[in-house]
Amino acid sequence: MLSPRMPSSPGPIKGLLLCLVALTLGAGSSPPIPTPESDFLIQTERQEIILPEPTTLNISNPLGDIRARRAKDNQLIVISIIQRFQKHQDDAKTTIQIEKNRGEIKTSYPSALAGSTKSGIKGRIDLTLLVPDGTDLNLQTQSGLIEIKGVKGKLKAESKSGRIRISTAHAVEAHSGSGMVGVTLKAPSQEEPALMSTKTGNIRADFPEKPLPSLLAMTSGTIDSKGLNHGTTAPKEDAEVHRIQIGTKPFIVQTRSEEGDIVLRAQTPGSLR
Repeated sequence: MLSPRMPSSPGPIKGLLLCLVALTLGAGSSPPIPTPESDFLIQTERQEIILPEPTTLNISNPLGDIRARRAKDNQLIVISIIQRFQKHQDDAKTTIQIEKNRGEIKTSYPSALAGSTKSGIKGRIDLTLLVPDGTDLNLQTQSGLIEIKGVKGKLKAESKSGRIRISTAHAVEAHSGSGMVGVTLKAPSQEEPALMSTKTGNIRADFPEKPLPSLLAMTSGTIDSKGLNHGTTAPKEDAEVHRIQIGTKPFIVQTRSEEGDIVLRAQTPGSLR
């Protein structure tokens, strides 16, 4: 088993890490509001580990957001940003386990969960990762944001109610219950397909206008497909479900929602970021 190390100095990527930490603190789902009598603290921890190639990482964080960016080498870096409401809350933990070509990253924070109320938990952990090329990611949150950009590997993101934002040139699956799903597809193909789904959350998919990928969109909400030529049908078994289809099976881009609205946009390559 490979064990992460805790570096004593930030090294040459210090500027990038500080930028990512700032983004984590400034965006995403709102942090819980501490009470006036609490001792609110923010603590940052960093772990580094060399990954075997290729590796699939399963990352679960029910305590906050997950952000992932591309690393410059084969070193995985995990930044944990911990919010503490009381000084005695010293049990926040991010564990990394790597076995051969598979790995798991999990967060735990017993004191934060023990003090939870209807207004939220009494503490938080947000994760920021720098991910080596060739690493596939499976990410899960409860209400936290999932944001992925530039990672060169297959992606799967799931959240109960959190938003999902992804920009990729690789295969992707993104599923949220009530959160919005937004995916930018730089090079969709039969080898790199995309599947997006929600229950009540809205979906937006951006993809190249040339060549236009085959796609299917289905929802009981609205479908905004401005600028696309397609066929529109309502299945006989449920006239309330709207359906848009371009091309034939197997569809490269699929967007499905029970109640959410769907936006489809074909973009010039330079605008897909």
